This record gives sequence, C-alpha cells and structure tokens, in this order.
Amino acid sequence: MLVMERRQWNRAVCFILIGAVIFWLYSLSVVNDKASYTRFMIKEMYKEEQIDVLFLGASHVYRGIDPEYIDQSLGVRSYNAGSSNQRPEDSYYLLKEILNETEVKTIVYDINYVMFQQHLNDPTIRTHILLDYFKPSMNKVLYAEDVLKNPIYSNTVVSNVIRYKEGWKMPRQMLVNLSMHLTDNRYKTLDYSYAERETEKYAGRGFVYSYPIMDSELADSVLWEEETISWRQVEYLDRIVSLCEERGVALQFISIPVYENYLRQEPRYQEIYEFFQKKADETGITYVDFNLDENCTVKTEKQYYQDASHLNGKGAGEFSRYLCKKYMENRKEKLEKKQ
Repeated sequence: MLVMERRQWNRAVCFILIGAVIFWLYSLSVVNDKASYTRFMIKEMYKEEQIDVLFLGASHVYRGIDPEYIDQSLGVRSYNAGSSNQRPEDSYYLLKEILNETEVKTIVYDINYVMFQQHLNDPTIRTHILLDYFKPSMNKVLYAEDVLKNPIYSNTVVSNVIRYKEGWKMPRQMLVNLSMHLTDNRYKTLDYSYAERETEKYAGRGFVYSYPIMDSELADSVLWEEETISWRQVEYLDRIVSLCEERGVALQFISIPVYENYLRQEPRYQEIYEFFQKKADETGITYVDFNLDENCTVKTEKQYYQDASHLNGKGAGEFSRYLCKKYMENRKEKLEKKQ
C-alpha cells in the first residue's frame, strides 16, 4: 500500500514538474524582446557597481542625455534609466530597484509635465517593459500590486502567458522565439546590433541615439489642466524625494528642453513651471527648467530634434554638453558663496 502511494506521489510530482517546464517554455516562446531597450538598460544596470549620476524619467531622458558626454565632461560614471512613458510611480519603483542593487550618489529627475496628467488611454505596457526585467524581489511584487493592481504580474513567466495568450496562433514565430531565449548567445550577451534600426540605435547605458531630423514643428500636446492633474503621480514625486532622503542620495530636478515652438501650444507653461518649482522649493531641491533657460540654444535648432518634443542623437550630445557646463557654473557659484 505504501509503495503504491509513493508511486502515485512520485507521478504527481513528475506531472507537476513537467507541466511547469512546459508552462515556462511556452512563456518564452510567445515573447520576442531581443530589441527591447529596457531589457538592455535594466540588465546592464545590474552590472554597475557604482553610479555617480543617475538620470531618471520618460523618453525625453533616454533619447536626450548621452552618458558618454556626461562622463567625459565631469569625470564621473553616469547612467540613463529613462523609459517610454515612465510615470513617477514607475520611476519610484525603478529607483528602488537600482538603489537596492548598486551605490548611487546623485539622481537627476526629469520633470515632464505630461507624465503628471491623467490620460484616458494610459497603457500598462509602460510598467511591464520595466517590471519584466526586475529580479525576483519584494520590490517587484509591490510594484505589480501597486501599479498593475495584481501581484501575479511580478512573476514574469505567468505574466507572459496572460499577456500573450494569442501567441499560440503563430507557431513558427514561437519556435524562433524559443530558440532565441535558449540558444542565442548574442541575445544573452546583450548584443546591441539586435536593437539597431534604420532610424536609431541603442548606444549603451540606457541611451538611444536617433538619426532623424524633425520635418514638422507640429506635435500632439497635452494641455495643462488643474482638473486633470494626476495627484497620484504628484504623490509619487514626493515619495521619490523621501526615498532619496532615506538612502542619503542627492536629488535634482531638471526639464529637458523641447523644441521652442512646441511650448507655444501650451500658453500656461509658466504656471506649470511654478507648480513644480514650488514642489522643489518645499523640499530644498534644485530645479532647472531648460525650456526657460535663454542661454540653452539647443531648443531653437531644428537640426537637434527628431520631432518637436524629442532630441535626436546629435541634439542629445549638444544638450549633454550644455548640462555639464551649467553644472560646473552652478558648482563654481556655490563654492564662491561659501568662501
């Protein structure tokens, strides 16, 4: 009797293990993420032992700040942790993940007012493209529960199966994906050529270099309205401030410049600036809005933009140089005041 029960138990265990392996293989087969910028950015971040300056924010950041220029100008180790549509709630959990993994001295957070507005169509993909590459941890569970309202998404295997449930309809692609995940060394070693396109390329440490030059000054804009402010996102900005204080990390706010004509569509931009300047003043944080900096001429040149709100690679280099110049000027001014 005991022998039969043991055999039944062993069969059950084997059945569960085989089912788990099949489930895992299926989850790999429905995902082709070899060109994912956030896959590169997060996996490279885990290899960093120390980051002197960490840039955080949405697409203005990962397209607008080149770590190579920052390093050469300031003699530091910088990192670009921007991602598409990264809202403050995403920035908060991403920052926690980074601080849990490596030593960071200074955070530079890009204030993009659009990320603080409520959107009728606010896709969850902005969260998944970060969450999927976090290591298993309580931070990952809390991120999924808080932002996606379901902790199950912290398990990337289960998340893939739920989100790509139509994947089985493309069996050939499934085999290609599975082979990539299991046997492709270029995929495993983060070969940048996998993320190279005709119009842009992944250039390392989170930065994406784009080639196009804007051909139209028109762009969709989100008008600033008090009624549509997302106070949840404002609260997460406060939580970012508190997190930096708790970890003893310096924090600064900037606003990366958009093309000058873009802001003409927003007649209340001065009010936007004052809203965030007040937030900075309340916590003693330095805030520099380069849209209002008359000496920042990048925003007047079409050649530096791929569209009206995003710098191209050449523009990112020019702005990164100016950002370093501004930093050195402010540092010199502070030292002179102390003397």
